[in-house]
Amino acid sequence: MYDLPTRTCAPVRCSATTRSPTSGTRAWQVAGRTVGLVGLGAVGRAAAWRFEGLGMQVLSHDPYNPAATHSTLEEMLPRCDVVSMHAAVTPDTVAMMGAAQFEAMPAGSVFLNTARAGLHDLDALVAALESGRLSGAGLDHFDGSSCRRDIRCWTVTTSC
Repeated sequence: MYDLPTRTCAPVRCSATTRSPTSGTRAWQVAGRTVGLVGLGAVGRAAAWRFEGLGMQVLSHDPYNPAATHSTLEEMLPRCDVVSMHAAVTPDTVAMMGAAQFEAMPAGSVFLNTARAGLHDLDALVAALESGRLSGAGLDHFDGSSCRRDIRCWTVTTSC
């Protein structure tokens, strides 16, 4: 087993979390929570299957897939504890997650973007994290090869 440093943000420390007896880190219980998927293509459907396996209720928005549970993003966001992006970047989806969308999400929710950086406004995301509106974010892509060092995402800390 690797001895990796762990870091937990204040909202996770102060909310309903559990402590792992083996690693000593805190975790957010996902079973029973609601995840909203943006994009229901092959990757979105595979993610839905995995989230369901974790005991989460899965909602979805995709204007091109009739199997999606919500026709608009605005209708889905207020119901999601976690929002996970699985859409392609097109002229219609560039910065589709901005300040208004992060504000529409419930306080303490989590934003995941493993698709493309162009789907969210990084400055609006950092502002939502700093304000405590979002309790966390997971980003797999940045504009360029990595997150610019001048972006506050490297140092965001929040308190309860």
